[in-house]
Amino acid sequence: MPRITTEQAPSAKPISYSDNLTINWITFAEIPDYDVPVVGFGISRRVAPGVGEFSGPILLTNYFIDTAKVDVRIVRGTRLLALPQTNTDFDVYDGGLAHVALDVITLTNGANVTVDAVDGVGKVTAFTLNTEGTRIQAVPEPLEQLTTTGVGTGFSITVADANLSTTDGHFYLCRNVPVEPQDTVVFPVNGQFLLTRDKLQIKANVDDYIHATVSYSEGQAEEDDIFF
Repeated sequence: MPRITTEQAPSAKPISYSDNLTINWITFAEIPDYDVPVVGFGISRRVAPGVGEFSGPILLTNYFIDTAKVDVRIVRGTRLLALPQTNTDFDVYDGGLAHVALDVITLTNGANVTVDAVDGVGKVTAFTLNTEGTRIQAVPEPLEQLTTTGVGTGFSITVADANLSTTDGHFYLCRNVPVEPQDTVVFPVNGQFLLTRDKLQIKANVDDYIHATVSYSEGQAEEDDIFF
């Protein structure tokens, strides 16, 4: 979900999404964050968290002649980095300067990166991510170098959703729920919340047997302190 840049983020934007389920996960809801003005501070802007609330149950309708089974899960937006990973797994990174092979760089979330190769000015051209550090989100702002065992500076990586764990932060709401032919299952999620970059995903055990509909509202989340 891209960051939404706006002059005023919605407090409760209604959204409804329907799709034919397949054997692959389909994302029915993904909560953005918001680039908004800082009230009373001229042209200053900040990134505010988003929130989503389900306004009704998930509707699962089997329009075929055989029983199908459905899985529903939530994928949290804040997850550990996947391991192992190398420079080829990251679309964007800054190699910095004055690094040498075998330097170990610690990033701002505590993850460790080993330098595998550099160019003539010490810019990192190949690296391996050794530890995941603390949980993070896939945001446009990079994870920057915090410390190093060498003298190099300026290394950073930009984390995409594909760089986050495919197991950490994945929670099933149901598995293998049967939906009988020509029947509808009403799966209650009313009042449950999704936070920034959380996703609701649904799949079935066969393609094109099940219609699924999800209705929710999303908007800017309330915060304890907005003056930062």
